Amino acid sequence: MTTTVLQVVNSWEPYHSRARDRLNEVQSRTGADGQVMVAKEQRLHLHRRTSRPPEGDRIGLWRTELTADEVARFEALAGDLLTDLGYERARPR
Repeated sequence: MTTTVLQVVNSWEPYHSRARDRLNEVQSRTGADGQVMVAKEQRLHLHRRTSRPPEGDRIGLWRTELTADEVARFEALAGDLLTDLGYERARPR
């Protein structure tokens, strides 16, 4: 039997069950000069799914939601880790 990522995640103590408490700590992201770079509301929007259980139908959406440039930049930074963790890469090494 093959274990999927979603099965593994769902077997842990639900991360999302503690997310609301952590989201209360989110503040605006500011630069060294104090200027707001990312507003608190935008950061909360970006993390809105962290307080819900994993959604199996979202697996692989990066293929259609990210541009080819975004995928290339991400894989340039995290590609080796993705491979080590057994994740599929958009571009073979």
